[in-house]
Amino acid sequence: MCLSIDRDLRSWTLTVLRKYSFKIKKRLSQHFVVSSRLIDSVVNTCRQFNIDEVYEVGTGLGTLTYFLAKNFRYVITVEIDEILANIALKECLKGLTNVDLVIGDGVELINSVRVKALVSNAPYGVTGPLILAFLKSHMDLAILVLQYDVVKRLDAKPGSKVYGKITLLTDIFTYKEKGPVFRPSNFIPKPQVLSQLIVLKKKEGFDLKELSIAEPLIKCAFSHRLKLASKVLSKCVKEIYGIDMKDFISEVVRDKRVIQLSAVELRSIIDQVRRSVSRA
Repeated sequence: MCLSIDRDLRSWTLTVLRKYSFKIKKRLSQHFVVSSRLIDSVVNTCRQFNIDEVYEVGTGLGTLTYFLAKNFRYVITVEIDEILANIALKECLKGLTNVDLVIGDGVELINSVRVKALVSNAPYGVTGPLILAFLKSHMDLAILVLQYDVVKRLDAKPGSKVYGKITLLTDIFTYKEKGPVFRPSNFIPKPQVLSQLIVLKKKEGFDLKELSIAEPLIKCAFSHRLKLASKVLSKCVKEIYGIDMKDFISEVVRDKRVIQLSAVELRSIIDQVRRSVSRA
């Protein structure tokens, strides 16, 4: 077997990469976990939520996958790089009967599985699409290791420069819990930025219909992020849904700019749009 939590994961990773003469692909944002602290943080966070089945995006060498399989009943893991997936099967995942490895795009396949928890040391190039795919899926929980700046954006406050669409969508539909921060030395190759663990848990009563209303509305509004919210939202609602809600929207947002809107204010408008659409 390839691993134990006490083993020097950095040396093991370098040995495997050399053994197969594997060339790391920057276009796929490949960074391999070499930190037992990071692995422990992910596994222990999963335990807090009584998870027994996991959907992992980005198998890599199978390092995190292996420890997930050793701690939970069933793991589906998806790797887009076929060469890397085959190395993982030979070196790390061989003999693990509770792991299914799929070669493909983990973001696109997220709705094809019936597992409630997403886990990923997320490739930096897919963080936005991955979070959005999670929101649109039947999954309840996401435990993610993301770029520190992405977590900062998810946790941004109204009016800040990094406050935007993904902030509001996750504010409206999920609870967020930030975890440890990890230095570049926790990965091979070292990324240029810090990483951080974050948990996204969908709120009770989560409704895909509301998300389907919220996403295009927020996207439309934040294409004019510095303009008056009442005018922008009234125009967006009219263009997207054919509904005149100018008076209602003006009462909710008053003289705020789009970038200053809170999740509570947007939720109120989304609820009103849904009621209007249902009556139409």
